[in-house]
Amino acid sequence: VYEARAEECRSRLNALGDATDYPTVENVKATFGISIGYVKLGPPSSLSGVSKEIYARESQKIKAMCQDAASQVRDAMRAMFQELVAHMIDRLTPTADGKQKIFKKSMVSNIKEFIEGFADRNITEDADLAKLVEQAQNILAGKSADALRSDDAMRKNIADQLTAVKATMDTMLTDKPSRAIIVD
Repeated sequence: VYEARAEECRSRLNALGDATDYPTVENVKATFGISIGYVKLGPPSSLSGVSKEIYARESQKIKAMCQDAASQVRDAMRAMFQELVAHMIDRLTPTADGKQKIFKKSMVSNIKEFIEGFADRNITEDADLAKLVEQAQNILAGKSADALRSDDAMRKNIADQLTAVKATMDTMLTDKPSRAIIVD
């Protein structure tokens, strides 16, 4: 029924109905799909019959690989939070001559979005980062970009409190993750 519905829309739009605004049936079908995959992590169980030493060695390799992946995900989350906090501190801290810096509403919404989605993204169950995220949530509770723009004392207070959060973050993450990991 796709073609019929598209034609109905074009006819209702009269002169504004342009056929090129509607993708072909093939393009629409190609856009949607489901793929399912089953992954088994671990050495083949048949290895244990060949050599218990080889099986144990391969088991350790896979365990180390999984631990490394988890560390990289944890470090990526930490780095992302550290960047958001550092950016906010920078924008809330006045210039050397005392002028307030300009910032966008998205600065506040980005860090609040990270905080709100953190529990779902914290797949490595990073308790240390969770504490800092909760601390930042408490610091920013009820604060808006507009309020921060209009209240210099609030700006300084938030910047000071976030500086303490960042100081802890700096001890938790000394190097950037070696791979780009998208956590969204």
